[in-house]
Amino acid sequence: MAKGAPVVAGERRTEILAVAERLFYEHGYDHTSIAQIIEEVGIAKGTFYHHFSSKAALVEGLVQGLIEQMLPAFEELARRSDISPVQRLQGYFDINSGWKSTNVELMVTTITALYRPENALLLRRISENSLDALGPYFNAVIVEGVEAGVFDAPRPERFGEFIMGMLIGIAESRSRILVESIDEPSKLYDYADMISILELAINRLLGVPEKTITLGAEQVLGRIRVYLEQRGA
Repeated sequence: MAKGAPVVAGERRTEILAVAERLFYEHGYDHTSIAQIIEEVGIAKGTFYHHFSSKAALVEGLVQGLIEQMLPAFEELARRSDISPVQRLQGYFDINSGWKSTNVELMVTTITALYRPENALLLRRISENSLDALGPYFNAVIVEGVEAGVFDAPRPERFGEFIMGMLIGIAESRSRILVESIDEPSKLYDYADMISILELAINRLLGVPEKTITLGAEQVLGRIRVYLEQRGA
């Protein structure tokens, strides 16, 4: 952007999010203040609060940005006619695990910020937005799989939302374990066990053999271990 050029509202919001994300990486969520973000961006306090009501709202903006980034990949998979329902559903999970494995710092920042009592309403809103945006893709592929005789699921037109709701519902336990692993890396074994149980449950609910659908736990956990080692170095 040219120096002195006016900044439109959308660009300013994006700039604030980019700076906040970088500072969260560098200093951690708890050690980054709104004042630091305002100073780094070079804006007035009122400008910040015009876009975001709190520091937690910044995290909501980052998560919403993640959903928007994933949607084109979901849409591309949904349009493909050369893959099976199993491959399509696995592809949706791979998009999610792929993002986590390449954005471990942001994932930890998000979890650290959101899974707190004071942010319960914010977390609920984010969960609802995720279901609204991604649920239809999961519903559609399960309907496709049932019609093809691959999946065995009741009310398939809503079953994808049920699976997403199950994942979101136990996310608090997974996130608590992940946060604890920052100071106690051995907790990652508990995280791995929980992912294994989730995989088993999803495959049984869909009526397919074990390991037909996987959640990419090995890839994500490998990146988390590297991240924790770097933090402790």
